[in-house]
Amino acid sequence: MQVTEKCDVFSFGVLALELISGAYPGEFLSNLSIVTAESIPLNNVLDQRLSPPPPEVVNKLVLILKLAVSCLDNNPKSRPTMHTVSQLVFDL
Repeated sequence: MQVTEKCDVFSFGVLALELISGAYPGEFLSNLSIVTAESIPLNNVLDQRLSPPPPEVVNKLVLILKLAVSCLDNNPKSRPTMHTVSQLVFDL
């Protein structure tokens, strides 16, 4: 494996999922080949120790989940750049 910017993007995806779920997303990562952001109900990912987010936050969480999943693409060339990720996060 070669260390590239795409490794940082993957790490960002893992970190984003950890923040949303409150735990290391090990099972999620092992199922990457069959997972899409649309196939995952947000309630299955959210940290259950916290109260449900208000409706205005749910849409942002869905966008972050989609971004995180795109960062975890098995093909590094298909992952977004960190510049794109930072722009998308900033626009939230």
